[in-house]
Amino acid sequence: MSIENTIAVVKAKVGAMQEWAAALVVADAEQYESAVIGRRGIVALKAWVSSQVSPYVDAAHKAHKEMCGLRDAQLKPLEDAARAVGEKCVVWEQQQQRRAALEREIAEAEALKVAEEERLLEAIALEAKGKSMQADMALALPVKVEPVKVEPAVPQFSGTSYRISWRCEIINATAVPREFCCPDEGKLRKYADAMKASAAVPGVRFYSDRTMIQRTA
Repeated sequence: MSIENTIAVVKAKVGAMQEWAAALVVADAEQYESAVIGRRGIVALKAWVSSQVSPYVDAAHKAHKEMCGLRDAQLKPLEDAARAVGEKCVVWEQQQQRRAALEREIAEAEALKVAEEERLLEAIALEAKGKSMQADMALALPVKVEPVKVEPAVPQFSGTSYRISWRCEIINATAVPREFCCPDEGKLRKYADAMKASAAVPGVRFYSDRTMIQRTA
């Protein structure tokens, strides 16, 4: 049977069973018995569907796995290369940032020195004119210089930028605040299965579900 025919037959059988389950009413012993027998049919149908579809799934999964392996084997070296190039670019770009910051600091210090010398010359000139009070006031005023703008010598490319990402490292798990901790639900479920009705953990409600279990004949 072709895969198209298999899909059509499976969908038809499953659809019919869905309709039966949706219309089912369990209100007396006879209907209960019919439901139990019908549910066995559902279980059997599940096994049949799996037997019909699984070979195609396995083949597709195998092909998918092989192609994913081929893709990943070729992508990883490229990703590693891109990461290495990016790291080298970041190192150089940061060097240029530091160089620009140093040049800015030197330029602002030079501007401040010139401004202070000008203030001193102004005060000397006022003192020479006998204006001692004005000279003192000139020396008392704070020296202000305009910020010097020095751009790092980094070429700009469209579509290329830098992102700053903050990371974290846990150095003392017991000191981490409660709002940053996540309960281990997997461990809680295992504890509930083991302890059953006697399970008790602060902040957790344990309860049970009753589910019908049937095996195929």
